[in-house]
Amino acid sequence: MKTIKIFLASSEELESDRIAFINLIRKLNKTYEKRGVSLELIDGDDFDVADNEEVRASDMFLALFQKEAGKFIIEEFDVAKEEFKKKSLPKAYVYCKDINEGDSESKELTEFKERLINEMGHYWSRYANEDSMQLHFVMQLQLVETTNQEALKVENGNVMLDDLQIAKMENLPFAALNEDFQKMHKRLAELPEKIEKKRLRVDKYPDDEELKDELQELLNEYNALKDSFAEYQNNLFATAKRITQLQNEQITDRMRRAMDAFNEGDVRRANTILEEAERDAEIALQRFKESKELMEQNRNNVIKSIEEILLKVDTTMADLSIDIEERKKSVDKLYSQAVEMAKEIEYDKEKYANVLFKYADFLDTYAHYDKALEYYFKALEIREKTLGKEHPNTASSYNNIGVVYDNKGEYDKALEFYFIALNIQKETSGEEHPYTATYYNNIGLVYCNQGEYDNALEYHFKALEIDEKVLGKEHPNTAISYGNVGLVYDNQGKYKNALEYYFKALEIDEKVLGKEHSSTATSYNNIGGGYYSQ
Repeated sequence: MKTIKIFLASSEELESDRIAFINLIRKLNKTYEKRGVSLELIDGDDFDVADNEEVRASDMFLALFQKEAGKFIIEEFDVAKEEFKKKSLPKAYVYCKDINEGDSESKELTEFKERLINEMGHYWSRYANEDSMQLHFVMQLQLVETTNQEALKVENGNVMLDDLQIAKMENLPFAALNEDFQKMHKRLAELPEKIEKKRLRVDKYPDDEELKDELQELLNEYNALKDSFAEYQNNLFATAKRITQLQNEQITDRMRRAMDAFNEGDVRRANTILEEAERDAEIALQRFKESKELMEQNRNNVIKSIEEILLKVDTTMADLSIDIEERKKSVDKLYSQAVEMAKEIEYDKEKYANVLFKYADFLDTYAHYDKALEYYFKALEIREKTLGKEHPNTASSYNNIGVVYDNKGEYDKALEFYFIALNIQKETSGEEHPYTATYYNNIGLVYCNQGEYDNALEYHFKALEIDEKVLGKEHPNTAISYGNVGLVYDNQGKYKNALEYYFKALEIDEKVLGKEHSSTATSYNNIGGGYYSQ
């Protein structure tokens, strides 16, 4: 089992936050151990003096501040940064809790933060409460433990890691202070009561067509707003993840100001701050091409421009003041620009592959399948050269190519790439791993679409067996596998068998995710479909 050592250093004033963090690690361990990863917490409060050897041996170093600098924390942070230069570990992160109005931070802390920006070009994680602290850490943890990145997602207003709630979106400042988020959230809370009142009026006056039309308008508004709100939360969350990725990188003053604006809930101001990024990126690239002198300095300027462009991608998608079609056009242009610059300066291979992968994911989302395949294949080529053919990220590339072929209806091609992904995943992580189950399920769904139901059941049952054993019988992934088995039986006309598995999925969804969750709705819908088919 892989172990990730986390050194936690916090000032005395943040005792409650330190305890909350320790409890978070305990909860996270239950999730990560299912994936073959153990989290070991080294609490700096257990030492009377700075323990530099424990710092050097860690994979992550976390320093928590609010008003005071802490007795040994800055010394330990400097040790962590020096060690990182030697072996790229530990990754050091600074957390600064927002201070109350009227309070001020110590001179030592102010000087330390200035040094972070001026000497290192690094930025710290601002947090307002326990939820935002937890979210920062989990996103940073996934940058160290890279095989579980897609597990963190927004569902029904909560940031979830599998079935573990990390934070409520409404408690995160970038959402809680965001005007568009608040308007949509408020309207969604109002509509159910309005719908119910209107429904009662329709029941009382069933022949009133005008009342029926008004009810339908409210229902249409509610359903459309739920979809829009879910998409908006995902866009905000994507920007927050991007900012987390930048917190151990050298950033420009423009990026810092944009990040501040986003964290204060003003995504439009963040997007406006970055408006000149495209033009300046073109200038930086031109200087790099033309100048033989100061080559490395010019190259670093292009790298910073790439980072600005990628941040602009996320703020653009989250800026509701821009029409969605214009947003998509702008983002497509931004990605193309970032790819061109990265190729020209021989950008870090792993980061270049990630840019290509994100661009391909964007293209796949908006059904530009052929272009998505082009960039997925480019990312795959780099990953095979840099990571090797037997690596979880390489498997992920093969799987995503399979997804695009699946979306195109080219099922034989989809199966070809799904099977390659599956074989790599089994070779690197073993048979009993959640991602192995995911690839089994993908294969089963293709066979089901092809009408090869016996093959489909074989692979869905393999996925179900892994999910039940590794994740447990009360887990959302297990519910998905139950639902997939039910779907095949449904297509075979074996409706009693289908209903049996649909009800098993529903039981898990209601217990784990709650009655007001989209997955629960899907299970209800599947059951209704099963009865209808009978």
